[in-house]
This record gives sequence, C-alpha cells and structure tokens, in this order.
Amino acid sequence: LFLVVIFLQNASAENLNNRLRSVIKKHHFSEQMLGVYIEDEGKEIFSINANRLMVPASLTKIVTGAAVLNSFPMNKKFETKILAKNEIVSGVLKGDVCLKGGGDPSFVSEKMWYLVNELKRSGLTLIEGDLRVDATRFDDELFDSGRDSVRVDRAFDAPISAASFNWNSINIFVRPGLKAGSPAFVFLDPENDYLELENRAKTVAKTGVKNIEVSRIKVGDHDKIIVTGSVSEGAPEVVIYKSISNPQLWIGAHLKEFFKQ
Repeated sequence: LFLVVIFLQNASAENLNNRLRSVIKKHHFSEQMLGVYIEDEGKEIFSINANRLMVPASLTKIVTGAAVLNSFPMNKKFETKILAKNEIVSGVLKGDVCLKGGGDPSFVSEKMWYLVNELKRSGLTLIEGDLRVDATRFDDELFDSGRDSVRVDRAFDAPISAASFNWNSINIFVRPGLKAGSPAFVFLDPENDYLELENRAKTVAKTGVKNIEVSRIKVGDHDKIIVTGSVSEGAPEVVIYKSISNPQLWIGAHLKEFFKQ
C-alpha cells in the first residue's frame, strides 16, 4: 500500500475531490483497491470505499506509532535485566540467574554484550545454578490472531516475545568454497547451541550460478537451518534472513554463549 499526502490550504471540496482523483489516476491506482476518508472539523470532505474492509498492511504502523506516543514519553526505556536472588560471594553465585525481558524490540548482540560485561565487572566468575528466562511481561501468544494464519520461516514472520533477541531472526551467510566440488561456506550469525546447521550447498566451476535455498525447520524445542543449492567459484557472499521459533530458548542460548566468552 502507498500513502500519498497532499497539503492543501483553502481548497474547496470540489477542488480537493478533483485533485485527489487526479493523483489517484496519475499513479494508476484502481479506486476499487483504495480506501480513503478525509474529514475537516467533523465534516466529510472526501471518501472512496471508506466503509469497505481491507487488509491495512504496513500502514498500521501509523496508528500503532500514534498509540505508543500517546502512552509513553519519548525517552521511555524498555529494560532487560539479569537478576538473581543470592549475593555474589568470592566471585561465586550459588543459585539461578534470570534474564527478565522488558519487551525491548531492539535488544541485539551489542546490548547483550554490554549487559554481560556489567555483570562481569561485579566480580562474578562462577554461576552454580540454572539460567532462566522470564518473558512474562507479555502474554504467551507469540503470533497475534490478527496476523496471517499461515506461518513462514521468513524473518518478517518472527514471533513476538517480551524476551526477544536480534529481532528473533538469524542471518545466514553463504559464500563459495575453496574450489569446485567443495561444500560452500555457511556462517550463522549469531551462532549458538540453539541452532543446528545442515549444509548441502556446493561450489561449482560454472559462472553465474547462485541458486542457494535456505529453510528453517523446527526440531523439538530448537531449529535447524538447511542450506541447499550451488554457488559459483569466486561469487560474492549472499545473506539470507530467517526467523526462529522459540524466542526464550533463542535468547537464553545466546546469554549462555556470552557468559562463556
């Protein structure tokens, strides 16, 4: 969908109607595919299919953004915390550690690295307990009923959780191997124990070949990335983005990896 904004001052209703329809015609939009409603001080001045139900698509970000700004100040921070019940004694924490998700939509590798470094500077060297993830700030519904009922593994269809990491998506980098006939190089970023990689992609001598296919399947509580196809020797690196299926295990596995580092 497209949003065309026209700023008009002192325009008559007839003039406004003509100008808007001119814009619609100029951009080759079918009026049957449009829903438009404009009012001024409570009076309707322009309308096309205003009462027709349509899929709003990405334009929902406008009303969502307005609702957020109406509810939160511009400097609102969504905090992700690492918590523990027990004190650190001589560098040792006896008991569990909990990552409490605050619903931060931009909690990425850099933020987790900063958080873990803050904890390390407290003198902690050993955790004798489990790693837990608390995502209770949101409900358990990872996919709202308003979304498409058919799930895909594309990054834009990632689940929503209060404890999300890297937009609950994975980057898969593929580049040719050392010579024709050898496996292609595949890199998962970020990489951890949550993901399993099955690399069937091959390097070929023929130029101009790049038919790499990547899929993500759910295996128990974890995900497997399957890479197939061929790529030419010397071809540039390609990147594919996929969603993950279990946000809590995904973020917990990364926190465990960062602790180890």
